[in-house]
Amino acid sequence: MVKLINFVDKPATIEFDKSGKGSVPLDPSHDLPTGAFRRVHLRIGSTQASKYSLYFGKISNTTLAEPKGGKIDGRIHSYDIDGPEISLLLTGGPKHGTEKVKLWVYLTD
Repeated sequence: MVKLINFVDKPATIEFDKSGKGSVPLDPSHDLPTGAFRRVHLRIGSTQASKYSLYFGKISNTTLAEPKGGKIDGRIHSYDIDGPEISLLLTGGPKHGTEKVKLWVYLTD
């Protein structure tokens, strides 16, 4: 089983807060259930944000999750899925700003 979340053809609109953090809408709730998926691969295109954090765990409502991430460097990054939900946060973006960001997230079993 595979799932592609494609924000390349239609970039994601990311709203950054006062500290330059912005959540990527992977799902309507922003927190994506991982189900039967075991690996996640992502590639983030041009953005003013400098880093990303991919959170794994119980995220919706009360959160208990662990971040994994790094610098946005134009490369594909892959991780084992270590929880029932994932969310993606960009940091170092424009404070109180909005930006269209091209990226993709690919989930595999």
